[in-house]
Amino acid sequence: MNLIEQLQEVPDYRHIRGRRHELWLVLLLILLGAMTFLLGLPTIGGFYQNTQTWLN
Repeated sequence: MNLIEQLQEVPDYRHIRGRRHELWLVLLLILLGAMTFLLGLPTIGGFYQNTQTWLN
């Protein structure tokens, strides 16, 4: 089982209205951001915008 498959197994307890993105993708972006020493959600959000085509 790879990392994405494991992240997809994490239960999502967020309210239905708060689910703009899949939880596994949010967790993956946080992990990638942490591995590249990006700290804080705005910085990780910028990382996502810069790598969006690669991630999709």
